[in-house]
Amino acid sequence: IGKSIFCAYFLKRLSFEDKEATIITESYSRKSVLKKAAAWKGGKMLGSAVDESTDSSAMKAVIDKAKTERQATHKLIYLIDGPPKFHPGDAQSVVFASPNDAWFSYIRKDATRPKVVMPLWTMKELEAAAIELDLTMQVDDPPFDEESMGALEDVPVARIADLVEQRFHVFGGVARECLSIKEKFVKKQQDIIEAIITMFKDPKDLRAILKKQKEHEKMYHRICYFVPNEKDPMEYTIAEPTPFVRRFLTECLGDLTKSKRKEITDLLDNPAAASFRGALFENIVHDQLNSGCRFEARALEKEDSEKKMQTFECAESTPQEAGKAWCYFDDNFSASVLSSGPYHVPTSKRFASIDSFYYEKTPHVSGQASLCLFQMTVAKTHPVNGAGLVNVLTRLGLLRDVRENPKRVALIFSVPL
Repeated sequence: IGKSIFCAYFLKRLSFEDKEATIITESYSRKSVLKKAAAWKGGKMLGSAVDESTDSSAMKAVIDKAKTERQATHKLIYLIDGPPKFHPGDAQSVVFASPNDAWFSYIRKDATRPKVVMPLWTMKELEAAAIELDLTMQVDDPPFDEESMGALEDVPVARIADLVEQRFHVFGGVARECLSIKEKFVKKQQDIIEAIITMFKDPKDLRAILKKQKEHEKMYHRICYFVPNEKDPMEYTIAEPTPFVRRFLTECLGDLTKSKRKEITDLLDNPAAASFRGALFENIVHDQLNSGCRFEARALEKEDSEKKMQTFECAESTPQEAGKAWCYFDDNFSASVLSSGPYHVPTSKRFASIDSFYYEKTPHVSGQASLCLFQMTVAKTHPVNGAGLVNVLTRLGLLRDVRENPKRVALIFSVPL
């Protein structure tokens, strides 16, 4: 739910628990302009007024009347949707706001006005909500990359859950987009995200964003979400960008020259862009694997077993297209892509199975796997989409070979030291 819906829920719950309380609701624009005011008691509206552009006296009158008629022994509280310029000084208040620098700066030094962060939805919560509410969501198109539900895609419930999962990879745990029944709205929101990330290709624009001179609030509102500490919601971190954002940023950087790409990654390698460390790490790994390298990987065995290290060697790859940094494969890839590379990066920004793969037709003298599937992350957990991996092997025409000899493929998690 968004801030406005949560404000409405707060109003309903408070009205139920304290029927004598007078509640004043105010709605502000992102620039702190009062747009609407209403007064409530016992769940019933006592009066309301909307912005008349130049005259706010009607809204002021509604507020003053409610306060005048309130009995002194009964509670008065403001529920404010959007950032006001100032806190009401005559009563308690709760402000529901998206990331807003001016408002956060105003309350920063006042211990009586703590900033509490609302957690994002989990994917399971979103899927359960979509099914419980029986949402009529557009699912005419097949699942992204046709890898998620397989034979179950004709089952309505399964397809709804699959669509929510697809959107989750784009927008994260934001219900507004993940549960929307309007496909055009979802597409518009995705276009906004792409427009912001495209600005990263220009060092001048990126500097302006990081210095909070340009579009930075959009970035934090749509890409870098606040995630509260489970034990203390007044403490929070900034979430890693979604797989879609990471992949799109990787694609944008892959279109740049090596020197310009380095300039962009250097800009991202600072505290102001800490949430992009995963995307930055992924690009660095792509460059190293594409250029040819040798690395060691530890086998994931039981904790009490001996840690076995294996050395892998990657030959240098040659991009097929001029001006591109890497060899790419698209949504409809097949075994034909194996003739190039040998290192490949997906162009699809919704391809969640792997972040890249490396394939050599000629068996390596060391006996290393012919196919290396890479997942790159700075997170503590590394979720694996089993159906997606099978889909990759099927598309590449290697599933039968891998079934006969599982050692032909290796799933490698690339993580920073």
